[in-house]
Amino acid sequence: MPSFVRLFVFVLYHIAIKKWRNGYKIGKNDGEIVAVVQSIKSVLK
Repeated sequence: MPSFVRLFVFVLYHIAIKKWRNGYKIGKNDGEIVAVVQSIKSVLK
């Protein structure tokens, strides 16, 4: 796996965790981010 992809997923994952811990609800834009992360994960499998 390319290191930049790993870093990208890592950063998005931690942003999502931070938002979740701060009590934000997943909004429209966050849903798009989640969809991108899931598509990346499915491609990398």
